[in-house]
Amino acid sequence: MTAANERKAGDPPPAPDCMDLRSIQSHIHNLCAYHEWDGNSAERIFMLLTEEVGEVAKALRRLTNTQHQLSDPQKLRDDLGEELADCLMYLADLANHFDVDLEQAYRRKTVKNSDRVWTE
Repeated sequence: MTAANERKAGDPPPAPDCMDLRSIQSHIHNLCAYHEWDGNSAERIFMLLTEEVGEVAKALRRLTNTQHQLSDPQKLRDDLGEELADCLMYLADLANHFDVDLEQAYRRKTVKNSDRVWTE
């Protein structure tokens, strides 16, 4: 590490350079331990995830609302991205709570869906 990006003692763990689902889950695990959020119940994590989904809805409303189209569209997309990232973090935390490997679960579900007949 260079001096500019060296971690100081007590700094939260940095996000990994490689951002596959496993590394995201590992980073969230470390981040929750650092902040002592690893004692949160599944119900609390799910409520926080649900709250963030509501914030995604708000960001989407702003992005698609004609009143907000006069606003900076890039800022609105960035806001949406931040809320989606919050959802990903809580989803990873919830998966960690139950020792679910999201990458493996996604691969299994994709295979299962390949034989599915989609309606509507």
